[in-house]
Amino acid sequence: MNRLTYVLVLFAVTAAKAADTVYLDVGASFKDSVDAYPGGTVFVVRAGEHRMQEVAPKSDNVFVGEQGAIMNGSRLLTNWDKSGDVWVHGGQTQEGEQRGRCVDGLPRCDRPEDLYVDDMFVVEVGTLADLRPGTWYFDYEADCVYMADNPDGRKVEVSVTPGAFLSQACNVTIRGITIEKYATPVQDPGAVGRLPGMTDGDSSRISEGWHIEACEVRLNHSVGIDLHTLGGFVVRNCNVHHNGQMGIKIVDSKNSLVESNIIAHNSLREYVGTRIAEEGGTKFVRTTGLTVRSNWAHHNTGSAGLWTDAYNEEYVAEGNLCEYNTGCGIFHEIGGDTETGSATIRCNITRFNGIGNWEWLYKAGIMVSHSCNVEIHHNIVEVGDDNPDNNDGNGITIVYQPRNHNRITQMPRDNYIHDNHITYWGNTGLTGQAEDGCGATNPEEGGCPDSIDAFWDVTNNVFDANHYHLAISDRDPYIAWRGWHGTLEEWQDIGMETNGTVDNLPSHDYAFCECEDLLAAVPNGATLSAGRGSAGQRSGGSPLQPLVRYSRSTRQLHVAASAGMARPSVRFYTVSGRRVRPPSNNRHRGMTFDLASLSGGAYLVMMRTGRHATNTHKIFVTQ
Repeated sequence: MNRLTYVLVLFAVTAAKAADTVYLDVGASFKDSVDAYPGGTVFVVRAGEHRMQEVAPKSDNVFVGEQGAIMNGSRLLTNWDKSGDVWVHGGQTQEGEQRGRCVDGLPRCDRPEDLYVDDMFVVEVGTLADLRPGTWYFDYEADCVYMADNPDGRKVEVSVTPGAFLSQACNVTIRGITIEKYATPVQDPGAVGRLPGMTDGDSSRISEGWHIEACEVRLNHSVGIDLHTLGGFVVRNCNVHHNGQMGIKIVDSKNSLVESNIIAHNSLREYVGTRIAEEGGTKFVRTTGLTVRSNWAHHNTGSAGLWTDAYNEEYVAEGNLCEYNTGCGIFHEIGGDTETGSATIRCNITRFNGIGNWEWLYKAGIMVSHSCNVEIHHNIVEVGDDNPDNNDGNGITIVYQPRNHNRITQMPRDNYIHDNHITYWGNTGLTGQAEDGCGATNPEEGGCPDSIDAFWDVTNNVFDANHYHLAISDRDPYIAWRGWHGTLEEWQDIGMETNGTVDNLPSHDYAFCECEDLLAAVPNGATLSAGRGSAGQRSGGSPLQPLVRYSRSTRQLHVAASAGMARPSVRFYTVSGRRVRPPSNNRHRGMTFDLASLSGGAYLVMMRTGRHATNTHKIFVTQ
């Protein structure tokens, strides 16, 4: 090969390699670039706000965001006109598919378009006559949106685009991008959606799922991340919050992993108003080998923080922190029936779930329904809170609804619940099992199954070696069994909980050492780390979040109330859930904690500024 030929070949190879990475600039069409390059191309999303972009990834594509890269599915509205007492903005021709049922008073939840003022959802009304301060109205026939509030000086946006990433491709990676304000229809693929089925029916890559990593997915109308059909999905280190229907959904998948994510404030009934059979933090359907590990699921509305619903087998939920969800912390429903077991639920902390909703055996810290071969062990479950008048949630429960026997034939059996700490802070809440409506079932609807007695056999579902801690020594019965509520001693008399214990030593300090590594990987919305900068780090300061500052030089943590906020109550825990009490000094609007007495490691700091306003931080203390 002569010198000229060598140079030309080298140039051609270099040019081809350079084409494998494409930069997506603000204002450029993502769709045109993705359509123009083959599968396997790496796309770098430039820092800045990219509005109304929607792409159909090809197999093996990689999308990586520079710091500050935002894909925003909304249009910024700036040309408002005053019309009488309201403001109007024309030119809005978007109209997504109508789906879903709505809560009373919010008739437009079935429309995927939302209005945002200063990055917050605004409630939509059904007619122009209903418009009032704090609401908006979309006149689809006139292509106009209306507001009762003056938009001057406010950032006002209306969602337009149905999704950011939607295709049937395999092995797609999306990393480090904020994805927000997409007009995702209810029960459609989410803002990030791997569509059902396979391209051209090709099943050879069925195990090559998408990887969604270090993304923030927020403020979308229905589901944030919705992945179908492939195996090997990975959702890791993401912050999935304030989505209208649900945070994360995975359907028809094998060997997927959901790890170290924040899943919070999803299913916004008070703003979006969606009311269907699938709402909450997550939902997983027809999976095998799914692992949900070290996530922080909190303040989600709906069925649960973490929910497996319908034919999930070999499921593992471990090391998760589930708290302040209106439904269950962890809910395993209609699980598979295999010898390998439908689920293992271990090393989780579930506390203060079922807020204000003590209802039968629903709303539990951990609940199993119509599922077999579930092992639940080494979990910390806290029920209610320090106010004994609050009726919040249940402990660990198994429910069977034979009134649905024609639709759901699987009776819960061979479930083993052992070695858990269950603390009751109030006067309500139950652990145990129950069946719903068998005696009152209409014979024409199938009647009571012959197997109902087997459900109550104490060798069928076994509770044993669990530890119950009661804050109120003479509280109401806390065990549920075959139509009665009783005590541990009464349960032991019929052969259940042979090695169980009960005491009047409630505490936030209970822990299992074998769980510490899993719980250490639980993420937090704000991290303050000793050793980063001479003055430490500071966070907070909004009306819903206190000011927090950790000083490396003095090893002191300062917590102060923001304007208009009462002084927060503060508690410290090890990552395994054991409470520690460093010395403190109270000040007018805050407190100072001396952390020099703590051993080195990670600690969770829970700050409450009201019954449901809770902020949790992770602090790394070095010695």
